[in-house]
Amino acid sequence: MRAAPVKIRNLMPLAGWIFMSIWMSFLFLMTWVFLRDGGFGQFSQPVETGVVLLFWVFGAAGSAHAFKPPLVHATIAHDDITVHQTWPWKTETERFRPNDIEPPAIHTSKDSDSDNFFRLVLTTPKGLEVTLSESNDRDRIETLHNQVMAHFRR
Repeated sequence: MRAAPVKIRNLMPLAGWIFMSIWMSFLFLMTWVFLRDGGFGQFSQPVETGVVLLFWVFGAAGSAHAFKPPLVHATIAHDDITVHQTWPWKTETERFRPNDIEPPAIHTSKDSDSDNFFRLVLTTPKGLEVTLSESNDRDRIETLHNQVMAHFRR
């Protein structure tokens, strides 16, 4: 008996996208106020300009980091895997057979609090690593891994 298809969505990057969108919106607004009023009047003009530019540097770096990982929608069936990766500016879809790749693996790392963080990672035939799911809950990732592995049994 064949296992039912597994549908996986990794929406974790959306939190970073929303945070940085709000950050940059407020930065645009405060920069407009700064330019409109000729400064904030708290410090000298060069110091205030430097602070605003520093916020832009952190905003650009934070945006580059936050918008790098895609949202992932994957469907894994016995004879077909479809992976949709979505960024704000593009979408990529890749289809392949489970026999064409190695089974997904659980990668363990540490989060910012030094707690274990687990990712279920699938490497596509193109060699790209796609994070199917991520969590601090090892049992959740292992359960999903077992569901996916049913489609890789040869």
